[in-house]
Amino acid sequence: MRRAVLLAAGVAVIGGLVVVLREPAADNATPEPEKPVAQTSVRRHAGEGVVLPDPGARPAAPVRLVINPGGDRLRVMWGQQETGTPEPAGATGYEVRWGARGQLGEPQLIAEPAIQLDGLEPGNTYNVEVRTVDAWGQRSEPAKAAGTPVPDPADSAPLSVLDRFDGPNAPDPRLWRFAHSQACASATPERGRLMISARCGPQSVALRSRTPFRLAHNENVLGRAVVETDAPGNSGELLFDFVPGPVDLTPTPAGPPAPSGPAGIDEQVPPGAIRVRVWTIPTGGPVTGDSPLGTPLTQVQVVTAPGTPAAGVPVTPHPVPLARTGLTIRWEVRLTREGVRVFRDGQLVGAGQVVPTWTEATALVGFVGPQGGQLRAAVDRAGFAGAPTETPQLVVPPALDLERRIGPFNPLPTPVDGPPMAGVRSGQLRLTVVPSTDVPAPVDRHALVVDVGGKVLPARPAVPGQVLARRVRYPVVVDLPPEAIVLGKERGELSVRVWNARDSTRLLADIEHASLELTGEPGAGAVPAPPTPPVPPPPPAVARPEPVLLDAAGMPVDPGRSVPPGRLLLDVTMDAAASRRAGAAVAGLAGIEVWLDGRHLAGLPTTADGPGVGGRWRIALNTVGLVPGPHSIEVRVISTDPNATRANRYVSLLLTP
Repeated sequence: MRRAVLLAAGVAVIGGLVVVLREPAADNATPEPEKPVAQTSVRRHAGEGVVLPDPGARPAAPVRLVINPGGDRLRVMWGQQETGTPEPAGATGYEVRWGARGQLGEPQLIAEPAIQLDGLEPGNTYNVEVRTVDAWGQRSEPAKAAGTPVPDPADSAPLSVLDRFDGPNAPDPRLWRFAHSQACASATPERGRLMISARCGPQSVALRSRTPFRLAHNENVLGRAVVETDAPGNSGELLFDFVPGPVDLTPTPAGPPAPSGPAGIDEQVPPGAIRVRVWTIPTGGPVTGDSPLGTPLTQVQVVTAPGTPAAGVPVTPHPVPLARTGLTIRWEVRLTREGVRVFRDGQLVGAGQVVPTWTEATALVGFVGPQGGQLRAAVDRAGFAGAPTETPQLVVPPALDLERRIGPFNPLPTPVDGPPMAGVRSGQLRLTVVPSTDVPAPVDRHALVVDVGGKVLPARPAVPGQVLARRVRYPVVVDLPPEAIVLGKERGELSVRVWNARDSTRLLADIEHASLELTGEPGAGAVPAPPTPPVPPPPPAVARPEPVLLDAAGMPVDPGRSVPPGRLLLDVTMDAAASRRAGAAVAGLAGIEVWLDGRHLAGLPTTADGPGVGGRWRIALNTVGLVPGPHSIEVRVISTDPNATRANRYVSLLLTP
């Protein structure tokens, strides 16, 4: 038998047997270092002169659970504002379990006395158990209740456009466009809801309705907008915009809203537009007859552009307590002949003395994330009502080959080698322009043209008279004839280049967002593209420690203040609700450690019956024998979850001789 040997690329083939020839490892090869294993436990430890606190009795269970059913959810509440019963003494968080058919799922830690259970099956009865968790991880006996999700009741005043976001392609592209800055956000279905996730800094993202918002002028209520969402939560902002023009994004609010009442003025709001801002104040607002200083509040303000005449009947709504984190709230904006009225779960919470001067507008629902954090907003349904209207036929647009920097005028259009898009009568290109420098000249001196599919066409302001200013969104539109909607042969994209017009003052700006609306022949259209993958949620986080040094008299030691050697108290507070408000789930707390000048001084475990949530502890320290001068005290937070985000803190200590 003839035998052949083939040597190629380190592989030997001998009589049909494949042998991989491996090179010997190089002498200087460095193995990859193993990742350090995260610490997930704390040992009780008291160094010399340290006195640790001890746990007391186990906490009491919540007195009463109130369950409000929804279509596929249950809201479970046991706090003072929902039940009239105070939270149990010593409660720092809660452990919740739920399930159907006698089976309870894995426990979930929460920081507030309320939770919303989503993605449930209507008609099934769910059992819920809630245990109080104290600063040591001790659990109470469970408080128990049961509830059954029921179908959502019909709206008392039916909505002409309504989306429950329970389909596999939510948001439905026939009804909505999701607009944001480049690739910083996503809107995707999650357990029968629409989940909006974004890391766009201070910039807003928006759901823009494709259906025109038309007013019913024969009624006192001209139009209504309803959104059920957990936004703005405990941090961030929820926006309702009604703009008389074809826009995708509106300018992000530049500062906190003024108190409710007469409509506020914002120079960045497009002329004629009406904006409703819903703003959360976690640290509390001013003292009023209904809310003392420091009480967290939800603030609502109606905003218009300069020059909008005041009209309607003034009302003074009362501020309302901050909504619980993660609970769905029904927001409703009514445009009436007597002004704008804003309701939260049926209660009047905002108003403005302004009546729309237009008959048709673009309706947008905007979201702004927490300062420095990630936006996670769930939307259960959204809809509008007014005069009869129809949603335009959906013709799925092609991808855009967009040059985001606005360039100088180019007399040579971009060559396109592909065919016109079939079945399309016309189109409208919507661009959000953001100037990068100051714009001293009048707006009409800055003309733009757009090279689309090899045709150069003029751009016009989406809303005439809007301010063109540095770093402020400025929407423009381009009306496209069918011969301009020509796709590249190789990639099937529509080429878009934006230039300064010939003989106009040059505008230095970028295109933040672009979208294309197409009008098709009867029967035209295509299957919508699959949704964008969601932005991963932030990892769970332990509460941020807030350590304070106290002297022997129990008074805080101010930074930089020197103290004599002796007894000090280290007061450590951890509020898990603050981490939850930033959008992160609550991670279990294994305990805290205290280090002095890099030396392990104390360890305090918080896992008596399971992971802790937060709490407050006072640890006595003895500084006698330490060298006079500056010292550093570090408080380390240890989670039971190795993937949790941690936030250690330092305290400076200055000892006198």
